[in-house]
Amino acid sequence: MAYQVRKKFYNVLTDINFSLARGEILAVVGESGTGKSTLASSILGLYDKDNTAISGQIKLDGRDRLRFRHDSLNNGLQDQLGVIVNNPLTILNPFRRIGAELNMVLQHNGINKASLAKFSAQFLKYVGMPEARSLLKLFPAELSAELQQRVAVALALMGNPTMIVADDPTRGFDKIVQAQILNLLVEYCTEKHAGMIILSQDMGVAAEVADQLAIMYEGQIVEYGSAATIFHNPLHPYTRRLLNVGRESCCHY
Repeated sequence: MAYQVRKKFYNVLTDINFSLARGEILAVVGESGTGKSTLASSILGLYDKDNTAISGQIKLDGRDRLRFRHDSLNNGLQDQLGVIVNNPLTILNPFRRIGAELNMVLQHNGINKASLAKFSAQFLKYVGMPEARSLLKLFPAELSAELQQRVAVALALMGNPTMIVADDPTRGFDKIVQAQILNLLVEYCTEKHAGMIILSQDMGVAAEVADQLAIMYEGQIVEYGSAATIFHNPLHPYTRRLLNVGRESCCHY
């Protein structure tokens, strides 16, 4: 993947190669600036197509998203994806009440108007918001950062996605909230047999949830394989450095 700047292309991602089965969780770990969010954008198709050159294949359920990116078939592929970002305010409309935000997604998925409030409240309870009905009337700015992120998680899961792309979804939260959100996502993947790619700077997050692990450095995957194998026998110096930093702060692995 390369970006065009002043009529010249610069590589930002090279030699990216991984696969993910239904029900598996892949953690992509690297420091800020290593290309994780760019990778997420390429998977989701959220890049400037006029100034980006991208080659290879990005397959979901055997269908190449690059091949069908200008085709109506890609709309169906997009509906299979659930997206969670580290800043929920980039997804939530500041001028729309939480209930209205949820209702839009539910209506897109065929829920009739009479059932919207009931389903919205159910989804908020599912993501750990027990006072759901009162929260439906609030605007995003009236919620804490934690509750904003829980709403964003609800929005991502409402369409029953078969694949979740979560870009640092727990960054900035304390360990208790982090564990609650991660457990929720793992439970969803287990129940729905869905795959998830979670991108993080924190090896501790990967240790909590990942079946597979990919280490990113300077726009490349420098180590990839079973999470258990990499944690116990890291081969690349950058992987060992990330593990050492994690062990100094808090050890789960």
